[in-house]
Amino acid sequence: NSVQNMLCALLKVSHSVLHASRSRVCNRPSCLVLSLLLYQYCFVHPFSVSGQNNQVGSGQCTTKQTRTATTNQNLLNMAAEASRDKMVTELKDGAGGSGSGGDASDKSVLVRGCDPRMAERAAEFLPTMLSHPRRIDTSTNDDDFFQLLRENKYDLVHFAPGTCRYDAAGQPIPGGNSETHGWRLTEYHLKVKEIQGEDHDNADVKITGTTEESQLVKVMRDALGLP
Repeated sequence: NSVQNMLCALLKVSHSVLHASRSRVCNRPSCLVLSLLLYQYCFVHPFSVSGQNNQVGSGQCTTKQTRTATTNQNLLNMAAEASRDKMVTELKDGAGGSGSGGDASDKSVLVRGCDPRMAERAAEFLPTMLSHPRRIDTSTNDDDFFQLLRENKYDLVHFAPGTCRYDAAGQPIPGGNSETHGWRLTEYHLKVKEIQGEDHDNADVKITGTTEESQLVKVMRDALGLP
């Protein structure tokens, strides 16, 4: 019947998405969010299929409890934090003992990310892993990103893994504006060189990026000339 078929389909999708969220196939928050919402839909608020007005096969079904916006938002927040925890772990594991060699005290770095909360968390440990650059700026939207490029000369501009994954998937990069709507990383690279060249005679600024958190520190240290 239709209700049983729907439940079966939802359970299969939830199971598949949950497995994907645990693997490298998909480590973005959306996968875990979907699996949690499906879990809530199937188990926390199961269908009621008993009673005269809810006979199996009638196509009519109701939930035992009302799913509220607050509950769903809590699930979204929980999934997002779980995804960030995983990314931070991969970043630190990939870095190993980085930070013990070299001196970056004369370097300036700008990181373009797409998640303000992840940027805050990375700021707690990334300076040490990069041998303490003179400054590390972060931006998650293009208005601020371009303003920072105009105001400061940078030795390295790095595009964070989340930003690179959106680009690799052909999806819009979060934080864009009317000028950058539909841009890929290629256009961003050209814009970085344009602004740094015109405002700071720095058209040869190094630009890096990686889709893998585990490679982030290595890629950035190599670009900064650190051992």
